[in-house]
Amino acid sequence: MLSYFCRASTPVDREGEPDEIASAVEFLCSSQASYISGTDMLVDGGTTASMRRKAAK
Repeated sequence: MLSYFCRASTPVDREGEPDEIASAVEFLCSSQASYISGTDMLVDGGTTASMRRKAAK
């Protein structure tokens, strides 16, 4: 049931894979992200943006 809900509520129509989350973490831990500070990096397949759009209607 939860798996279905996650897919249905995600604009990319699937759950995220562990390696997709790990890639974001790896980037944030790298020197390439040394200037990133005080922000959120959403790795949610567009779910948050979709929910904000729906709430604005």
